[in-house]
Amino acid sequence: MKNFRLTLKQKYGYTAIFSGISFILLALVGKSSNIYLSVSSSLLNLIASVGFLLALLLKSEIDDERALDNLHRAGYRAFLMIICLISILECIVLLCHVTLDVDTMFRLILGISFSFFGYYFLYFERK
Repeated sequence: MKNFRLTLKQKYGYTAIFSGISFILLALVGKSSNIYLSVSSSLLNLIASVGFLLALLLKSEIDDERALDNLHRAGYRAFLMIICLISILECIVLLCHVTLDVDTMFRLILGISFSFFGYYFLYFERK
């Protein structure tokens, strides 16, 4: 355990995907009338947030030029996907006159962006 180091895939890819999934679950069942679903989703989100923080603080492999390039490319792609998602949601709200809860939509967009970032980082690292 003394020489434990995270790989870059674990540090950036898997932690972002796991955090994204936990935010998506919190958005979907956070306001549920079932108290057990709501509490378990909140606990999962808390665990994912602590895990994400620990992944950033623990020792890991050194970020090389390729990894930094992949981080920037993954962030840019995730950013573009979120811009498209927000644009589509705005069109739905304006055309269909649907009211959306801002808190739930924020969690959903945050979860999707984390998941996209982690997926694209793993995709670019695989190449």
